[in-house]
Amino acid sequence: MKKNILLWMAVLIGMSVSIPAFWSDFGYPFAQIAKPSCRKEAWSTLDETCKMPLPRIANADYEKFKADSQYRRIYTVLWGATYDYGWDVGLGSHLGVDIATSAGTPVISFAAGTVTKSEFSSGWGNYVTIKHTLADGTNLYSNYAHLSKRLVEKGNTVTLGQTVGEVGNTGNSYGNHLHFQVDITDQLHPYYYVTCSKGKDMIALVNKGDCRSYLTSNTIDPVVFIETGTMGVAPPTAQVIETIKNTPSVVIQKQTIKSREEILNEESEEFLKSYTIVPNFPSRGSVVAVGSSYLFNVEVRDFDKKLGKKNIPGAGVRITVDEAQATVFPNNFTQLYGGKRQISISPKTSGPIELVFTIGKKEIARKKIYGMKKGDKIVTDDTETITVKKWFVGQEYDMYVSPLVGGAYYVGKNAYAGKYRLEVVKGKAKFCQEIPKKWNKCDPNKVVEVLEFTKKDTPNGFLSTRILPLSTGTIEIRVTKSSEKSGHTTRITGEIPTWLDRQNAYYDTVIAGLSNNWWKTNNGYVGQDEEMTTQMAKELISRVLSYEILKAGTNKEKKQLALNNQELFARSSATLESKKWSRGAFAELFLKSLRIPLDSYAPVWLDEKGEFQDSIGTLRSKYYFQWKDQFGEKYFQSDRIITLSEAMYLAGEVTR
Repeated sequence: MKKNILLWMAVLIGMSVSIPAFWSDFGYPFAQIAKPSCRKEAWSTLDETCKMPLPRIANADYEKFKADSQYRRIYTVLWGATYDYGWDVGLGSHLGVDIATSAGTPVISFAAGTVTKSEFSSGWGNYVTIKHTLADGTNLYSNYAHLSKRLVEKGNTVTLGQTVGEVGNTGNSYGNHLHFQVDITDQLHPYYYVTCSKGKDMIALVNKGDCRSYLTSNTIDPVVFIETGTMGVAPPTAQVIETIKNTPSVVIQKQTIKSREEILNEESEEFLKSYTIVPNFPSRGSVVAVGSSYLFNVEVRDFDKKLGKKNIPGAGVRITVDEAQATVFPNNFTQLYGGKRQISISPKTSGPIELVFTIGKKEIARKKIYGMKKGDKIVTDDTETITVKKWFVGQEYDMYVSPLVGGAYYVGKNAYAGKYRLEVVKGKAKFCQEIPKKWNKCDPNKVVEVLEFTKKDTPNGFLSTRILPLSTGTIEIRVTKSSEKSGHTTRITGEIPTWLDRQNAYYDTVIAGLSNNWWKTNNGYVGQDEEMTTQMAKELISRVLSYEILKAGTNKEKKQLALNNQELFARSSATLESKKWSRGAFAELFLKSLRIPLDSYAPVWLDEKGEFQDSIGTLRSKYYFQWKDQFGEKYFQSDRIITLSEAMYLAGEVTR
């Protein structure tokens, strides 16, 4: 006991004490993390061989661990360091500590306390702030930012080690990680540079070490607090915070450590020892019309030629092209889907265009495509329908159909003569009716299963349109001359969007909604748990109304639904696009947009009373509606913010 008291006194007078233990009421914000080699994979997909306890930076001894590659890949940016080097403590002004791990990794509270914020901001994305009260009544605040999910609400009481969220990449973030920050003043939490940062780029501010006086006045190094400030036999107080603040911080010079870029390059080099990265261009893929886009895959394979199961570490694959000749998207990526990543190339000029593929500092491939424009002759041996082979359901794709004459395509010459039709003969897909293409996206009211076209629709010698796959599995597309019964058939594969969570209670509803063209995916992404904004609500309801118009029986019904669509935009035009919609408010908007009369309703449950009780009652009585959660039967939770998947479920139940 006497030894412990002496050690505690040593801490209070600023002496360096080497003790591995730390105060039991505080801890790190993770119990487990993904091993660095596995951190690009989702937490839910990892087995135990890919998980590890979060390693402590014992005694906050940064000098000891600064050359340890594993620590550098986990603790990517320390408090008071720069983004460029991450561990140059004392030279930057990073407000917390960044810890890299898989998306979905459980984040735990570093102490008992009360949740004061659980919300979304443009900088931190999804974040949680927890207020903790020390033994003498002093308050400090822990902040957990860039979460994919928030699992606690404002006002909740939490305990040490309780899960409060899951790691994500939301807000101003460049990869899955937790920004963990501890504030020590009564400023806005999470504390952020406001007064001293006006007109400054935040990354440059941190890298230059600007605003350090604000950093030290309003925050404290979380690792130092956990490892040093909370040791001893008595609970920590404001005196501990003052002691840490007044103890000179260690300064790690840049020349003594590797930069973050060097750390990422090391990861890339290790990856290439086990995998090859191959840009896969089909034969027709080397010829692309100027002003259009073409999709190709970059594949990652192991040395058995099997598609790799891991995403790309480090800074990922970068694709470089002369920007005057073409644009490429994405030109930098780490995420793979089934061992592949789909890339779009859009030529701006005709002639050869070279793409250079690199990972880290290593060049892995060079590929050439040819931009084509009216009057160019391009020799190829491919078939006449130009398309990618795998598409996500609910995502629009450019499609080009060109006549084949003697093994060569003649752009601007030998155009289609007579009438033709483009149709789906197996599976489900639709085409944009407006041609030639002069839009950014298909009008949901103008999609057709059979697209008829003539020479006037192919001014450049080929048909340019868009296709929207609406079913999984094989989809067969046929081009036929109107006077003939047979034509050229191309097979593609519709795929379920990669990012959909199959464990989500509304998974089947989202798939059905995509098949009805109620929502567009973006490179396979559907934000199932994304909170509904005005912009999203208008988009979803407008598409549902368009779907109802297409299946309406009479012209009168079609006109009425079209009028409903116009009124929807008129009613919500004055509402902020970013406003979040509650379950009750969205239910009322949806029912009124479809002109469904609201029943006068005597609430059965207390939860159903209030502003939206007639909308809730209409859903209950006409559609036997209840949410797919443990409260569904008894509680509507009308003030809870509605998610995209919940909104699609409500739409499906009402329109089926």
